Amino acid sequence: MFLRKFMIRRTHLDTLFNARLLNLPQPQELVLSLDFNEVERNVYEIVKSRFIKRINCISKAGDLDKQYGHIWTMLLRLRQLTSHVLLVQGTITDLLEREDFERLYKIASDDLSEESEALLTHLREKLKNITGAPRIDGREGATIVTETETIPNHRTGYDAGLHGVGGVHGLTYKFDRYLDDLLNSESWDAIASRTLCCGCRQPPLDPMVTSCFHVYCCSCLHDMQHSFARRALDRHRCNECGSYYTDAKKCQKSLQKFSGVYDDITGSTDGGEGMSITGKGKKAKMHSWLQMRGEVLPSTKTIAVKSQILNWIEEDPDVKIIVYSQWIPMLHVLGRICQTEGWGFEKYTGNMSHDSRDKAIKNFGDPIKGKRVLLASLKCGGLGLNLTMANRVISLDPWWNYSVRDSFHNTVVYG
Repeated sequence: MFLRKFMIRRTHLDTLFNARLLNLPQPQELVLSLDFNEVERNVYEIVKSRFIKRINCISKAGDLDKQYGHIWTMLLRLRQLTSHVLLVQGTITDLLEREDFERLYKIASDDLSEESEALLTHLREKLKNITGAPRIDGREGATIVTETETIPNHRTGYDAGLHGVGGVHGLTYKFDRYLDDLLNSESWDAIASRTLCCGCRQPPLDPMVTSCFHVYCCSCLHDMQHSFARRALDRHRCNECGSYYTDAKKCQKSLQKFSGVYDDITGSTDGGEGMSITGKGKKAKMHSWLQMRGEVLPSTKTIAVKSQILNWIEEDPDVKIIVYSQWIPMLHVLGRICQTEGWGFEKYTGNMSHDSRDKAIKNFGDPIKGKRVLLASLKCGGLGLNLTMANRVISLDPWWNYSVRDSFHNTVVYG
């Protein structure tokens, strides 16, 4: 009320002599639909199925009203999974069971390098075709790409020679080293202790895994097969999922050495090579997967971000790009990618001091500094900033609250 006496407030809609005071180009929104790779899809399905069981248990107990915050946290973890597997390390280790580990180990042992490079080159070609295309409503302006985990995006053919692949990020997918870290840490004991035979519901002795990835004692599996044979059945049905399994194998060699865990649980004294859950010879704590040395694990979204940035740099070597995410750990992943690819970057997040934020903005706007990418948290970097030095924006994930999201509309356009 008092400020109106001596302050003049102007917005983008204000006019003078029937002309806008500031005529900004309308941003163009482009949504790129992506699909998980095989490891990401399996991790997502494992976590989702475990969450569904937990929510059903809460519902049966009549505690939905009391634990709705816990349910929202589960949904939050699923949303983080759509950005990067490493963002939910704690959730994965808490929910993973031995058959899940066996499945992921098998998938991770396959060479996904060719598929990763194919995805990178395919995305570069596809983004080049859609970037700058006019919208249905005819608006033109800066291109904004929002990546979301949606329907599968089938890749038919590609020519790796058409586009450069930049640095090494996204050319290999080595998830098995994170599984090895889990295997050699104290978190493995919890996974081993909660794994039960699908036949006798006891800790499995000489564990076998079926083609449907369910764990049985070797003796229980033989008893089941004899039972089916006596009934003149050609195929064997799994007790857990009801599907017909084609074969059964011993658990991976890396898993067999931990059979001593089950000796301790059952009271056997014959010993084993593995870690005892009774406290003898404790293993090291798990490393933070986000901090592990070497090239950070790519995700489908990070490969898409790299593809888009490579295209923009090819079009304009002096391009300035802002990448928004609401997950600060995701910005840490993107920062390591920028280091790998040799892109100068700055961060702008809520946990930085005001002086650090001002310095980051100045460095980003200074052409001499060579800072081509600004990694900003969505709420901190999308409010009260006038980033006129940037001409390209990538939004990795929308905000939870639609009202909050709409308040950033002049800075970022969402899908």
